[in-house]
Amino acid sequence: MDRRTLPLLAFFGCVVLSLLLVAPSESPPRPAAVVKCLPIACLVWFLAVAEGWRGQARWFMMALILSMLGDVYLLWPQTYFLEGVAAFAVAQCLYVAGHGMKGATWQVGLGVHGLAALIMMYILPVLPTTADKVFVTLYSLTINTVLWRALDRAFFRSDLPVSRRLCAALGGVTFCVSDTSLVFLQVGQMVPHLTAQLVILSTYYLAQFFHALGAAEEFWAPERKVKKKRRN
Repeated sequence: MDRRTLPLLAFFGCVVLSLLLVAPSESPPRPAAVVKCLPIACLVWFLAVAEGWRGQARWFMMALILSMLGDVYLLWPQTYFLEGVAAFAVAQCLYVAGHGMKGATWQVGLGVHGLAALIMMYILPVLPTTADKVFVTLYSLTINTVLWRALDRAFFRSDLPVSRRLCAALGGVTFCVSDTSLVFLQVGQMVPHLTAQLVILSTYYLAQFFHALGAAEEFWAPERKVKKKRRN
């Protein structure tokens, strides 16, 4: 078995474990924090094995580690919601640093942030306090900047393998879907707790999975070699 395959298999196993043990509980015990973080820890493991501490993977590993801190806080959102949002905001900033701003297309950026502003008009009334509204607005700027940079990478980085570009786009889009679901389904209590958690956690883990794959340059190296052979 390829040494990069084992952490990915462990990731999917831990996702199932988290959905079974963490999602149903409205007041999870402290050990649930470990279970919830295990899938993200597997993705850090994957990038460490596949890439090491270099390039885009370095920034993404730091973002994944900050995400685990946010995961712990958001297990108890009634108490630590703002701390969780702050941790994820820093994580999103690290994702932006990983993507970089080179070759940014401002038209895409304006489109993404313009659409986000419209969605925020529906999100802000759901939030109970002024502090929540401020923190979520600032967080929205960071996550939508990640989406902008991911879409630029997907559409305009022809030097990268198609699979890697697709993963970048899917990671950005799915993360936005997950966080929007968190506000409407959990904070807004639009659906039962279990349904909300299954949607939020499954899309969140999927987003982080795509982010990690998109940063794994060596993982997609065989695809680039095949393309070069076909051109020759």
